[in-house]
Amino acid sequence: MKRVRTERGALAAVRGGSALETIPVACRTAKVCFAAVRRRPCDLADVPVALRSAEMCATAVTSDWRTLEHVPWSLRSPAICMNAVRQDGASLRYVPWTERTPELCLAAVKKDGTALEFVPETLKTPALCATAVGQDGLALKHVPEDLKTENLCMTAVLSWGMALTFVPDELKTDTVCFAAIDSDPEALRHASPRILRAATAAALLLRSALEWRQGVSAPRIAETIGWQDGQAAGPVQ
Repeated sequence: MKRVRTERGALAAVRGGSALETIPVACRTAKVCFAAVRRRPCDLADVPVALRSAEMCATAVTSDWRTLEHVPWSLRSPAICMNAVRQDGASLRYVPWTERTPELCLAAVKKDGTALEFVPETLKTPALCATAVGQDGLALKHVPEDLKTENLCMTAVLSWGMALTFVPDELKTDTVCFAAIDSDPEALRHASPRILRAATAAALLLRSALEWRQGVSAPRIAETIGWQDGQAAGPVQ
């Protein structure tokens, strides 16, 4: 590429697809920068801060929510922030705390449930948390403990079995645990102690059956599974 020395040359370069970072700072005029952002929204990061106008920033964010990170804080208005979160809820992390309203947070978690992580604690209502978890079971990780219910946990594990990791012990009912395991067998590792013991017993029984087929004596099998005098040694507690 020919070395750019003038605004005219810079305009031709960015309109031809050159990244703004390749343009000498002296040639990055408002006109050049706007042309660059229209073609490549990510170029907003290389626009001199003094030249980042509300219109330029809105143009960038409309095309790519990730550019909200490079919008001056004073220009992160409710409108531009809403534009970003409606594209991807994760952009809530770049929204000023003063602009994180119930409406904006709801829009964010509807798009990405895990955006609940960036919702102020005072705005985490049962309804908002239910919306977030319904969108993505992983959002249960960011639900306050006092708002976790069996129904909410069930919603989470049905969406993502490993959400069982974030279910309080007192809410790990058989129903919730089996739903999680059905969704993802790996969730068994986080099941209630009672189910873990039952699973261990079942695994021993299966191993014993396989050993019996290989010629292991019946007494050995009975000993393995805790079977005595024709009866089980006791139910799994």
